[in-house]
Amino acid sequence: MVETAAAYFRWQSPHIRPTLNLTVVPRPLGPPPPYPNRVNLQFNTRVQFEAGNLSYQPVEAAGRNANVPSLIAPWTVSSIVTCTDCHDNDTGPNAPVPGTGPAGPHGSQYQQLQVARHDRDSDRTAESAAAYALCYKCHDRTLICHGARHPR
Repeated sequence: MVETAAAYFRWQSPHIRPTLNLTVVPRPLGPPPPYPNRVNLQFNTRVQFEAGNLSYQPVEAAGRNANVPSLIAPWTVSSIVTCTDCHDNDTGPNAPVPGTGPAGPHGSQYQQLQVARHDRDSDRTAESAAAYALCYKCHDRTLICHGARHPR
């Protein structure tokens, strides 16, 4: 969960953000239409992470929910996710199953240099530990799938 100040600044800086592709279009690697029925069909990840959203991953700010029973230590409700928590070498020391490859997003067999598989492009993928391995790097699958209830 350690990130360099330079990498963090590049993501957070209002001077850099305008250079990002803000056009909301489907990713070329995404599934063909029709898309899942979502309240807000959004393919721009930066917009998905904004802390003003009703629900978001804690990238730009800590989460608002004080009770997230599925978090695996060392994650807490005040944790902030950094770039290399998700984007890393899938055979390196930070992978869910640590390997001997180099640390950092030097290469991965998964889309967008993710450290583990995350089939989020459609609602047609059956839930499994393998299909959502990136989620289960931080969340306990048993609690998510078998009874942990988040407060409303």
